[in-house]
Amino acid sequence: MNRAALRFRRFDFHLGDDLRKQVQERFRYFLRLQGVFHAGIAVLALFVLVGVVSPGERSGLAPVLVMNVVVSSTLVAGGRVLGRLTLTEKALAVLDLGVSLFVTSVFGIGSRFLPETIAASHLTSITFASTLMLRAAIVPSPPRRTFIIGMLASTMSLFTVGIDAMARILGDWTTPPLVVVTVVAHGALTSAITAATSRVIYGLHERIEDVVRMGQYQLVQKIGEGGMGSVWRARHAMLRRPTAVKLLADERKTAVDLARFEREVQLTSTLTHQNTVAVFDYGRAEDGTLYYAMEFVDGLSLEQLVERYGKVSSSRVIHILRQVASALVEAHHLGLIHRDIKPANILLCERGCVPDFVKVVDFGLAKVVLPENAYVSNANIVAGTPGYMAPEMIVSPENIDGRADLYALGAVGYYLLTGRPVFDGHNMIELCSHHLHTAPVPPSAHANVSSELESVVLECLAKAPDKRLDSAIELVRRLEACAAADPWSVSEAALFWERHRASAQTPRNDSDGS
Repeated sequence: MNRAALRFRRFDFHLGDDLRKQVQERFRYFLRLQGVFHAGIAVLALFVLVGVVSPGERSGLAPVLVMNVVVSSTLVAGGRVLGRLTLTEKALAVLDLGVSLFVTSVFGIGSRFLPETIAASHLTSITFASTLMLRAAIVPSPPRRTFIIGMLASTMSLFTVGIDAMARILGDWTTPPLVVVTVVAHGALTSAITAATSRVIYGLHERIEDVVRMGQYQLVQKIGEGGMGSVWRARHAMLRRPTAVKLLADERKTAVDLARFEREVQLTSTLTHQNTVAVFDYGRAEDGTLYYAMEFVDGLSLEQLVERYGKVSSSRVIHILRQVASALVEAHHLGLIHRDIKPANILLCERGCVPDFVKVVDFGLAKVVLPENAYVSNANIVAGTPGYMAPEMIVSPENIDGRADLYALGAVGYYLLTGRPVFDGHNMIELCSHHLHTAPVPPSAHANVSSELESVVLECLAKAPDKRLDSAIELVRRLEACAAADPWSVSEAALFWERHRASAQTPRNDSDGS
């Protein structure tokens, strides 16, 4: 690396993509706030120009009004344009320096039209100080960079006051040395103060980055939260790969909570099916917080799909349910019962250019039914989401098997087809009563549903487990038969994602963090 590049690296600061976006947004806010500040000065200048000064003095204040209007308009417009662009680090650095010099130089040059030189120095100093103070408080910047920008702007202030002095000298007027000394001292002091401010702000920013780091993962944005904890979009320090990190909540650190959290990551990590979210890592942060890192899914849940776009066509429901059932085939084969299949725990995304790709998440309530693993199960407790709980989960949770997941998946299919849950209830007791005793209204009563798919959904919703389909693999076969008669094409899926990508791609990985 040559010396010029090294000097630039020392002057500049280096940002990750997410931090660069944050700095750009902060700088945009700085431009808009500075624009409002100068608009206020313009209003004040207009008031003074019209109602306070004599007609003979108005020629000196008019430039102040014009300069503030020009600067205010330029900064506000720049802020609006900046909101539509994505700038590189170097472009941000150049723009950062340019704005400070622009504001200072415009007011410095314009101040020579004022009637008194001391007023010119005051105007320049006030503009210089307000610009740099505001920048230091809003824009994250290393102290050295802030100090250099301050000294360059100070030099510009001195230069413009010098121009004014030369003009006065030619007019038989001598600028007092005190004016120049004051401008120099004020510039140096302001540069030092703003550098100290930047040191505090930038230091806090770096500490926050350390605080939101879990092992090798830097947390970027919270995308879900619930009873057990929160889920964050994160970035691996070395791989720079988008990742979702789930944290156990501080208030959920009892022995039972720890066991459930550990069980969730252990069980999920044993699953390799393409439609199950993949677990990458598991650990404990320096402050003792348990976390695990998993595949980041940039899409929307089935709950969001219905809330945003309404009922789903039969062909698409078949396509979605078949993928979920395929994921359950592996889980049930390994002795895992999900126990919380619901629209919020099934994500829809684009994966490897394949649209409408399903990912099943949240095995936190999973039950292990293999004898050798019985010790890790909370099998005898009532668990799940009331709207999707099979009858046997209510009356005999210790005796459930994979068919409980099929009941829940049938309820998911019903919700997708009709845009409403199988049963409505004001409380958990009422919902549970419906699951135990009330026959579901056929989906065709609420929507246009193929008879083959309706038959499959209603079989899944049978009250007695032995009246349902025997297994997830049988459900897959039945859905494949339905798909043959009513296929959902890749082109249809691609068209949906093309039209709705902006609203559909909401970062999430877990609906509730539980």
